Amino acid sequence: MKLSHVVFWVALIIIIPKIIVTVLETNHCDDLYEPDRTIKDCTTLIEKGTDPFSAYNNRAFARTLNKQYKQAIDDFTQALLIEPKNTATLVARGDAYRKNSQNDKALADFNQAIEINPKYANGYYNRSALYLFMKDTDKAESDIDKALEISPNYDLAHYVKGSILVTRGQGGDAIPHFNTIIQTRPQMYEAFAQRGIAYFQTEDFQKALQDLNLAIERGYREDKVFMVRGMVKHALASPSATSDFAEVVANNRDKAYPVIWLHLAKARAKKDDLAEFKKNSDLTYSDPWQKSLIDFFLEKITEDDLYALLKTDDEATQKVHLCEVHFYSAEFYMLKGLKDKAIENFKKSEQTCPASAMESHLIKAEIRSLLSR
Repeated sequence: MKLSHVVFWVALIIIIPKIIVTVLETNHCDDLYEPDRTIKDCTTLIEKGTDPFSAYNNRAFARTLNKQYKQAIDDFTQALLIEPKNTATLVARGDAYRKNSQNDKALADFNQAIEINPKYANGYYNRSALYLFMKDTDKAESDIDKALEISPNYDLAHYVKGSILVTRGQGGDAIPHFNTIIQTRPQMYEAFAQRGIAYFQTEDFQKALQDLNLAIERGYREDKVFMVRGMVKHALASPSATSDFAEVVANNRDKAYPVIWLHLAKARAKKDDLAEFKKNSDLTYSDPWQKSLIDFFLEKITEDDLYALLKTDDEATQKVHLCEVHFYSAEFYMLKGLKDKAIENFKKSEQTCPASAMESHLIKAEIRSLLSR
């Protein structure tokens, strides 16, 4: 199971530099705390012809805050007609394009800003975040490395760099980057969530639990956080893992992985959930492979049947699914009390599961659990 299977993406934060310019003391065109008032006062200045660049620019920021992306794009465009080489405004318009699902135009604006100023760290940061959103991890990492080369203390760039490393399963390398942003922005609870995932990848489950608990307690309630916390609790043999997986199942009625993990957690907590598991198996899953895993646990198909299904995969998918056959069949044999067969398949999964697979970070814990019985 890749991080994307638990609704993982990086919490995308596009940072726009503060280029709000005070126009008149009695006018609130530069005050973004009340976007509606800002829009009204900037409109007044535009009608009077007073500092049109700042008025259009500030009104555009206010409209972005109000999620009026098309109108914001129009205003940023007017500002750029006045100052066509203003890199901050280009990046701001690029952000509005992205939020308006116009990624190609967003990319064009970020490219132009970087072309105008190749040392503009914020341009690389924003383009990196866009690439990450588009799932082009290599380009995202290249840009974020450039941003950090230009501005080593750019805390949000450290956040994106850490997030990229987490998607690759390199939690140990990611932790220092999350430490940096947590130090400067302790209220950024998604950073605690990401660091919790990074600790999970290093198999430091206690520290992972601390960070994930904090993120959830402070209101960061993404499904991915509950999913990983459930896995952490499962590794620590905590019965409360069931509540975390149940939360994800309730929010994702078309994904099989949370259903399987809820089943595994309830079995470990010695709770009979066969009726519930069978009920969940009747859901319509978006991925036929995930449905096959459910059927395997219900003993409708065998481990050999799963291997046969791999033949229909492309090479990259086959590698992911092979890891899952080994891991989840081991879990199945563990449930059945077939200790030797479970250990054999867990050891196979050690060889086939990449670091980016969530399962890979639980293998040792599951083997330890088996050997302790």
